[in-house]
Amino acid sequence: MLNSKSNKKIAIIGLPILSYILFSLFYGGSDQKIGHIEGSFKRPIYFAEKGISKHLPENSMMSIEVAKIKGFKGLEVDVRKTADGEFVLFNDANCKRLLGINKELSDLSAAEVLTPRLHKKNKPSSSSVLMLKQLFKDYGDDFIIYIDLKLDETGDAKELAALIIENELTASVIVSNPNLSLIAGLENEYPEIMTCLSDFKAGDEWILSLLPFDLEPDFTACKADDLDQDHASWIRKNKLMGSKIIYDVNSGNIDLITMLEMQNVIVDYESTMTLGLKD
Repeated sequence: MLNSKSNKKIAIIGLPILSYILFSLFYGGSDQKIGHIEGSFKRPIYFAEKGISKHLPENSMMSIEVAKIKGFKGLEVDVRKTADGEFVLFNDANCKRLLGINKELSDLSAAEVLTPRLHKKNKPSSSSVLMLKQLFKDYGDDFIIYIDLKLDETGDAKELAALIIENELTASVIVSNPNLSLIAGLENEYPEIMTCLSDFKAGDEWILSLLPFDLEPDFTACKADDLDQDHASWIRKNKLMGSKIIYDVNSGNIDLITMLEMQNVIVDYESTMTLGLKD
């Protein structure tokens, strides 16, 4: 029996993609795609969630610079779009928490978003919102960048893909979103873009078995609290460790994730953690 989450995932598949899936049911699906982050990186690869944001504004240049200094090879950022079409690093749909402005970010121009200071613990900091193209320019060669795309429109995803290609970062940027239709559409039109289907729990694997190989995401991601030893063993047995990303990792569950030997880990870093980043 399908749960509500599975039904929701099916519901968001566009008609062209759904037709392709139905075709594959009659003519054969495929094995799950095995994504892999290229490069001679020590495993596991740790991604600094929103930079190092324990005491610094999240998604800010300062938090990202500290992540670089500490030796993180991966960086996780949240991306939204302003009213005039600029991609910016910003988690919330509303600007109240992070900018002190009770307006939707999508209703504000880039100038209106970049002018105020980012807030940390309800107080303005010295940091401003960072534009994605600036991140690519300043740090594109320093990290594997995992973009948590907070947008569901296919057009926005295509614009993001074009920006990644323009900056020659297809080998170091992963676009993540829970919308299967959006991710499959990117894989279909921009196969050079690395994609990740997020919110992908144990028991959801059957969804990918329906997809033709060229529409499958390169990676899948799930919350740390949704991962257990049985599912980790299944991932290892099927040689999918390199294509699984674990997020919402913190000081309370990092020991479990380390014990399960997960290879791609998005971590809310605290100084008490021992990650061996520069070893």
